[in-house]
Amino acid sequence: MYIIEEIDFETNLKYDDIIRITKKFMETKSTPYEFYPANILYETNSLMTDEPIWSVPIIPTDIDPVWKDDYSWLIISDKKARPICLLNDHGMIAEVYERLSSKKMDIIPKKGQKATAKDFVEIWHGDEKKDKK
Repeated sequence: MYIIEEIDFETNLKYDDIIRITKKFMETKSTPYEFYPANILYETNSLMTDEPIWSVPIIPTDIDPVWKDDYSWLIISDKKARPICLLNDHGMIAEVYERLSSKKMDIIPKKGQKATAKDFVEIWHGDEKKDKK
């Protein structure tokens, strides 16, 4: 991951694009949000999407945060130039706007099924096992 000041290479979206997309997203929500442009992160290959993403910290303004960094993360696709999902303040997926394309995400059990320890070993180490064969 890179903080915005560390990015010295070409990305599809520029800082102004990220700000515009974030503001547009916040306008569509019934909850008012505030965002922190200084804390924007860039990840070259996300486990959720297998593509570069921007993570923008946002926080609802209608509640008092428990912690100073008690914000959610708006995940924006660098390729598609639109939001993919929203992570809550615990880093869990709260809302999905695009199909999460990672092969690792595809093998997570469907609703109503239970995940086992073996499932999670397969999720995180499946590719490594295939490479050894």
